[in-house]
Amino acid sequence: MKKLIVLSPDSIPTTRKTTFANREQAELEVQRFVRRFKMQGFYRTADGERLELSSIASRCQIVDQEQLERNELISLLMN
Repeated sequence: MKKLIVLSPDSIPTTRKTTFANREQAELEVQRFVRRFKMQGFYRTADGERLELSSIASRCQIVDQEQLERNELISLLMN
């Protein structure tokens, strides 16, 4: 079964241990993530970029956990 992870605009998982079984569940997590910043009105990335609420969701990524782990392993091996 495919396990999906939602990544923030900083490419950090939006939840610690939760994976999602389908794209619909992952999309709901993206919306939950965006709502966390509603009161603040924006999301600031680690490198200082300010994202308006309307831009946050489009900068999040939904990725396959297995593929992400494979890519991280390849990256470690190449360095």
